[in-house]
Amino acid sequence: MQKKDYISLLHQKDIVKQGIPSGFLNLQEQQTLRQLLDKFHITYQVYSYFGITDRVIFSKNRPKITILEIITTETFTHQMLLGSFFSLQIDSKILGDFIHYQNKYYMYFDAKYKKYILENFRKVGKYSIMLKEVHIHDIQDYKPQLKKEVILVSSYRLDSIISKITGYSRSKVKELFSNGWVRYMDEEIYNGNIVTKENDIFSIRKFGKYQIGSLQGKTKSDKYALEVKKYMF
Repeated sequence: MQKKDYISLLHQKDIVKQGIPSGFLNLQEQQTLRQLLDKFHITYQVYSYFGITDRVIFSKNRPKITILEIITTETFTHQMLLGSFFSLQIDSKILGDFIHYQNKYYMYFDAKYKKYILENFRKVGKYSIMLKEVHIHDIQDYKPQLKKEVILVSSYRLDSIISKITGYSRSKVKELFSNGWVRYMDEEIYNGNIVTKENDIFSIRKFGKYQIGSLQGKTKSDKYALEVKKYMF
């Protein structure tokens, strides 16, 4: 973790102590902030929404969020929505996530920024959009859509798993890491020798986001039959 990111989390620790909610934190940030809060014996709760645990808020009391429906006739990817949102130069900790539910797109974020986002988030790529505030009950049944697949791998090493998912050779997978195309637990990594475990999350640029599932068994040739789950949006 870079020094500026650690300093930012020290600030998050201080505001949680004061009773102010943290921003939405990714997996790496969660781990560090949890250690800081526990070290200084600061009480807190962890709030996640819609089954999405890789973007959570630390707070003593339930934080206020705003949910907006994105009204459009176009088809968007998760990456398109994120790219257009962050082109506004908005702090990533403001945003919970974008979700796709019953053929509609939604976003949820820190309620303090509702007016700014309503006024400024007007396009996704070249397409104009409209925004409408909705109640959390309108999408309370949403869960992330995951496509399950069983792959045969020689080990739980991340590079071995990515090689199987992409169909790339070992040298090509090494390039993915060296080019910064792989994120593991929300941290950009450059070496594939990490030994993964169940529920770990990683993403590969142009291939998507995945979660490690459970071991389904072993073959006679000592290969692991490992379940992996791909996020479908």
